Amino acid sequence: MSNLTVAIWGNKGAGTSTFCAALAQSLSKYFRSILLISGDMYQPAFSIWGVVENPIKEGKENLKMDSIGHILSCPDLTAEYIKKNVIVHPDNNCIGLMGYLANDDCERYSPVNGNAAQSLINIAKRFSQITIVDCTLPQTDSITDIALQYADIVITMLEPNPSGIGFVSAQNSYIARNLSDERKYIFMAAKAEPDSAIAQFEYQLGIRFHKRRLPYTHEAIEKLSRLELFRKYSGEYKETVDAIAEQIREEAEND
Repeated sequence: MSNLTVAIWGNKGAGTSTFCAALAQSLSKYFRSILLISGDMYQPAFSIWGVVENPIKEGKENLKMDSIGHILSCPDLTAEYIKKNVIVHPDNNCIGLMGYLANDDCERYSPVNGNAAQSLINIAKRFSQITIVDCTLPQTDSITDIALQYADIVITMLEPNPSGIGFVSAQNSYIARNLSDERKYIFMAAKAEPDSAIAQFEYQLGIRFHKRRLPYTHEAIEKLSRLELFRKYSGEYKETVDAIAEQIREEAEND
């Protein structure tokens, strides 16, 4: 079974962070080590993940974890250093987390270059069976740029509305190369209602959505507001997330 990197991105508000957390939870049925990375410095991941950044472990010294900004500023990244700064989810020890910390002063970090981002992703792939990268925009985030280029699977979440159309137009150079391999490049209809004009959207943009849509239910909104993104979901949202997790498992077995 091969280790895989999964990059997930989409138009602003499509629900990528919620989906990343739900997918990590679902994948933990099949994999014992899943690393979720977020390089978003404008919305620090730990402020929405609902996880204490530096938990006190019983019988152990409370070691302060470094922000991903500090990690990427290091001149020589090693697997040992990266592992030391992965925070294990308190309710699921199969899931590790890495991102900017809440109230992080991002301006104190050196600008992230592509080499550092690529080293992080490459090293993470060696010790984590599944690495999920919650992406932002490649023009402003080197982690996103590298992840979209080198990920084994890229999931693009688009709302079938003007916001999704605008995103495709702005990111056309990245989207265009995501059309050749439906096994590697997956397009999800996010926040899609039953009456959404998905077929028209596909025709207009020349893409094909995954057969399962990803509705943004009241349950997902409630979990986000309560900082419970890693809790189990139900209904069609859960069915879609589980289907994608199964597809990733099959890819890992066949790769």
